[in-house]
Amino acid sequence: MHGQSNQEYSQPSLEAAEALCRSCVPADGSVTPDELYDLRAIQIQALESWARENGSVVTKDALPALQERTNEHLVAFREADSRWVKVTKPGRFGYIADTDFSWDKTSQRWIGSIVLREALPSEYLARLILQNEVFEDAVLLEAILITRDTGLSLVSSQPDISGDPSSLTEIFESMEQSEFEKIPGLHLGYVSSLSFYRRIDAIAVFDAHPANAVTSHGVVFPIDFIIQRVSSLMKEQIENMI
Repeated sequence: MHGQSNQEYSQPSLEAAEALCRSCVPADGSVTPDELYDLRAIQIQALESWARENGSVVTKDALPALQERTNEHLVAFREADSRWVKVTKPGRFGYIADTDFSWDKTSQRWIGSIVLREALPSEYLARLILQNEVFEDAVLLEAILITRDTGLSLVSSQPDISGDPSSLTEIFESMEQSEFEKIPGLHLGYVSSLSFYRRIDAIAVFDAHPANAVTSHGVVFPIDFIIQRVSSLMKEQIENMI
């Protein structure tokens, strides 16, 4: 991948990788916080075996020079096809929103909140798929990076978009046009990050801020929002907040 898009590996399917990881999750989708660590390890092992069998493993020296520009990825620009190569931190797969409960001594009740936690590989891959579906992006899963000392990373790429960082107002207006409602008072990621929810398909978007969107010719292009389908529990929490 040094400055070129010609691959010497078999490019894996984003949907196939997500389906593989999702098959490791219980049929009812229930996973307790205590089970997340073990499930992450199971999915990583499944991905590694699958990638080796399909020739989708890439070595670090085959990647462009990566820079740590976000909390989730190492990033490099590939001039040959004007795409940004994004590599997840070893053994980590970005973030996802989840429900959390704490005991309130005053009310003597469990109080629910929405927080960010580290995502499972299946959740990260589902996020990329939704990025393509909802925002009409063209994110590709390029390969699987495996190193003995640090572990497994997912290598994806995304088209470059020339423009300027979107303002919070531009983000809000663009999301509103796509039938997303702002979730008042919910700022995940950065203090100023906006959160949104679309009732028609129960899709939520978090960590929406200027560094994660580009405005080009008056159009806002989300490039790194946290987008996900929400559970029934989170759906109830969000709808109570709106």
